[in-house]
Amino acid sequence: MKPEEIVEKYCFYQLAEGDLILSKSFLKAIDENTEKKITNALIQCTILSYCRPFKECRGVYRKYRLSKKFIPNNLKQIHQEMIHYRDKVFAHTDVELRNPKLIRWEGKSGYVYPMQFKGLSPAIFEKNIPNIISSIESVQSAIAREIKEMKPFLDEIE
Repeated sequence: MKPEEIVEKYCFYQLAEGDLILSKSFLKAIDENTEKKITNALIQCTILSYCRPFKECRGVYRKYRLSKKFIPNNLKQIHQEMIHYRDKVFAHTDVELRNPKLIRWEGKSGYVYPMQFKGLSPAIFEKNIPNIISSIESVQSAIAREIKEMKPFLDEIE
């Protein structure tokens, strides 16, 4: 690997670490808050920032993403649920998942077309906060190991 590629990979890991720190800070803010709307928003922000480095990140020399091997087996389910919610609910508006039903009502000035749809709330993650924290910390440890392995190569770059 060329020196500039090593530097870029190191920078990716540092940025990923920053995303995880941000994710944990959102979870800590939940403890200080009692309003449901704010809690839900903080959970959504947690999931978005946690998932970011597991998605394709474009560098100058290549594309990066954190490996699934960074997730311990006992936390793979909560990790997959967060990725799923990020992909289908928070980062995109997937009609299929919401299963909308259009309704036609006759109003005073003509028809109106409200819809019913499946509600998807980040509140389902509230009971899993301890597992989310464990997952974040496991990934942080894996990143720290990767960075430690890169250090001798970084030390040789002039």
